[in-house]
Amino acid sequence: MILYKPFFLLLILLLFEPVIAQSNETLNKDIVRLGGIADMVDGVELKDAEAAFKILTNSFVKRLKEQKIYDFNFEGKMYSDLNSMQKDIENGYIQYFNVSSYDYFRFYHRKEFVPFLSGMHHPSENSVHYLLVTSLKNQKIELKQLSNQKISIPRSIQKSVGFYWLKANLRNELGAKLYKTINLQLSSQSENEDLLSLFFGKTDYVIISEGTFNVACELNPSIKSKVRIIKKSEGFLNGVFVYKQGLNSQTITAIQDIAVNLHNDTNGKQILSLFKMYKISTVKKEQLDETEKVINLYNKFFN
Repeated sequence: MILYKPFFLLLILLLFEPVIAQSNETLNKDIVRLGGIADMVDGVELKDAEAAFKILTNSFVKRLKEQKIYDFNFEGKMYSDLNSMQKDIENGYIQYFNVSSYDYFRFYHRKEFVPFLSGMHHPSENSVHYLLVTSLKNQKIELKQLSNQKISIPRSIQKSVGFYWLKANLRNELGAKLYKTINLQLSSQSENEDLLSLFFGKTDYVIISEGTFNVACELNPSIKSKVRIIKKSEGFLNGVFVYKQGLNSQTITAIQDIAVNLHNDTNGKQILSLFKMYKISTVKKEQLDETEKVINLYNKFFN
């Protein structure tokens, strides 16, 4: 399975942040503002993200009204990228937003923003492992041997933590001088397509998610006889949805309950499948520890 970065979906889950009054019987009708980033979803254009936004909004409005908890108005905005949303975050217009793990540690983890939801690409874990793979015939199978080599980076990996992991580890093993000899080729192909290029001898090295690799091997068992794994990453979260500290805890809990149970009915599964997710899970800060370590290593060398 090709791994996406579909935390765009999570912004929909957070469109419904009312301020709960002292009693559930007396509800305020408040405006809620949140932002989502379209470029976190591989291959999704802004106009398509906005269309999906409306579909998912209607679905969650219905779920919340069925619970008879909320009465609200909301405003949501889809941004093309983080830069275009940054001003609205800084001035407080946006209180909830999705963000890549890399950008979370660059801008927000020492501030008042708390990660609390993430999309799961695998039934049993929400972290993603990355593999650096090569042909079984290739004798250069250690990172310190990869000077002057070409490594293909599929388009879905280029904004993932996996890319930062690869660059940081190559720089750590090779040193500054030899690292500059490596050709990190930014591919326009998917992970599956680049894996097939490796299988047929058209490229030498590819970084790929473990989930994609395992599914490809199930569909074509001969891949395992021609491809070897030379490095496997720790488990990373590619992106999270965060909220600003001080918001109503009851509302956050209610949103979490709806989000993590979305996969338990047919309509919810269909919505998740649009974004190549199995389910949505809650996130605690400690689940980002491995992600933070590799980003710190990357920043040591490149920032």
